[in-house]
Amino acid sequence: MSPPLPECEPLAASRSRDAASGSSLPPTLLVNTPADAAFCREACFAPVTAVIPFDTVDEALALSKQSPFGLSASIFSADVVAAQELAARVPSGSVVINDLLAPTAHPGTPFGGRSASGWGVTQGPEGLLAMTSPQVITVHKGTDRPHLDEAVNPDPATGEILRGLIRLTHGRGFRAKLGGLWQMVKGVRRKRK
Repeated sequence: MSPPLPECEPLAASRSRDAASGSSLPPTLLVNTPADAAFCREACFAPVTAVIPFDTVDEALALSKQSPFGLSASIFSADVVAAQELAARVPSGSVVINDLLAPTAHPGTPFGGRSASGWGVTQGPEGLLAMTSPQVITVHKGTDRPHLDEAVNPDPATGEILRGLIRLTHGRGFRAKLGGLWQMVKGVRRKRK
């Protein structure tokens, strides 16, 4: 008969005893762990996992949202469509359906956490972009620069059109607006010549 699986509380004693003896912690499964247990709220880098019982999917999702961490999650289900819908609601950087740790094994898949897990994204295009700073370098060939020429040495007809537009949109009263419209028409006629 195998020894009983430890509850959440014996973990601290087991961990300190192993640390004191210099041996490593064996893979440990914590069953019936309360969602507010210290193990579920603190970072633990050891071969330990907790099983937190739940009755409904919504309850499981609510329990997962109590954790300050969101590095990776796994969902096991025969209904892949339902699992994908649930995965979209899980507050985690990655969610694997019917597998474990798959995203970390492929360098083309972005990997990063949410909330208190991780510092950004590694791997994949998103990870590479996170380590870059964009820089734009533009080379203009030729001497034609209409956007600059109009600003430095504006065509008189263009100036008349713009002044008319300002009068049309900001003039006080109908007469001022009508005068702006007429000024724009005159500018357009001059440009066509």
